[in-house]
Amino acid sequence: MRKVLFLLMAGVMLAGAKPTALVAPDLTVKEIEKTGGKSGGEEALFSSSGILSTKKAFLFSLVIPGAGELYAKSYTKTGIFIAAEAAFIGGYAYYMHQYNVKRDEFRRYADEHWIESYYREWYDSLCALKDTNELGIEILPDERNQQYYEMIGKYDWFTLGWDDIIARDDYQQIVDSTYGIAIVTQTSEVHDEITKFLSQFKSEHREIYMEMRKDANDQYTIAKYFVGALILNHLVSAFDAAFTAKRHNDKIYQGFTGIQEIKILPSVTVRDSRPTPTITCSVVW
Repeated sequence: MRKVLFLLMAGVMLAGAKPTALVAPDLTVKEIEKTGGKSGGEEALFSSSGILSTKKAFLFSLVIPGAGELYAKSYTKTGIFIAAEAAFIGGYAYYMHQYNVKRDEFRRYADEHWIESYYREWYDSLCALKDTNELGIEILPDERNQQYYEMIGKYDWFTLGWDDIIARDDYQQIVDSTYGIAIVTQTSEVHDEITKFLSQFKSEHREIYMEMRKDANDQYTIAKYFVGALILNHLVSAFDAAFTAKRHNDKIYQGFTGIQEIKILPSVTVRDSRPTPTITCSVVW
């Protein structure tokens, strides 16, 4: 408890005057909000009509960044968060467009330079040698989806489908060598042994394709960063809006926020042989 004393000094005390208790208005924030700013039928010093809901401010900005700040009448912050939201959406849209364009480009390139029929003919012949359909861990999908375009460039197992490998003078010898490996190798090890053998044959078209695909994926990664920035913008704006609303409320009750109790007690003290009225004001916060 902290006490603040206010002394009212008078030259002469009125004869027969009797000290009377003075009732101090309850100026706590809690009471002001509960009574709507009115106490004892009199107009209070403050009104709750200007109080903002921190919960509303938080939810408004969580949905639309800047909306909570607008509710809290912080117009500069409103503009900042809305501008950031627009920039992040624009960045995401731009890089997703770039990704889609480059994805279509590398897929067209693969369709031109990776010959699926050659690969499937080789693979089916290889499976027939070992009487199994499980030679390849990387099973090529029947449709040309994302997995299809990833596998043909990523794994050496699909080397024999690239047209610059097919165009080699020794292409048939390479194919025959894989058959020989399959014949002398246990079924469980055929995939690893053939992959190791094919890894020594470099396809320039495959390398170009992988660079094109990497470029497209880089655009997609940047687009994801913008999604993260959008989410962060919503969260930061939400917490900022709640803080701004609270600060707005604090300004309304500036000097009284947190006050628990105010008591005023009149009394008489003697100073310099003169009776002096004194009012003691006790403030607890």
